[in-house]
Amino acid sequence: MAACLFVLAAGAADLTNAPLFQIGLVVVTPSNETEQMSVTYPIGNDAVHTEAFNVRKMVAFDESVLKSASVVKNKHYSDLFEVEITFNDEGRKRLAEFTSKNIGKHLAIILFGQLDSAPMLKSEISSGKVWVGSSHSEEKAKDLAAKINAAITKR
Repeated sequence: MAACLFVLAAGAADLTNAPLFQIGLVVVTPSNETEQMSVTYPIGNDAVHTEAFNVRKMVAFDESVLKSASVVKNKHYSDLFEVEITFNDEGRKRLAEFTSKNIGKHLAIILFGQLDSAPMLKSEISSGKVWVGSSHSEEKAKDLAAKINAAITKR
């Protein structure tokens, strides 16, 4: 079953040394093993909502388990573009196992070192695909896909 992960633009900080793509887990209680990260998303009329999460420092996935990234139209909002990320065979199997064990918890989707979204897992992700980088700009989505594909190629 596929899962849609809605993602927002990363902050304007210098993120040249930040990891390109990571998936981790959000936990309820802060500790030495977590880092507080925030995600901001629009709620209409130029208003935004910011939500803070305690993200485990140990990441479950990075770009080493990715196969490809491509731009697609959002299935629910026709004016949005997003990046469909396909995991390689190892990543697909690990993602299915990881998500099946963490149903009801929030994932932490991290792009360029910034929390991009924290969707709640409602079911196992067995398709090996996730969607990130929702944007009104097709060019921004293409740029993100190109960066992810470049990182995959460097491995």
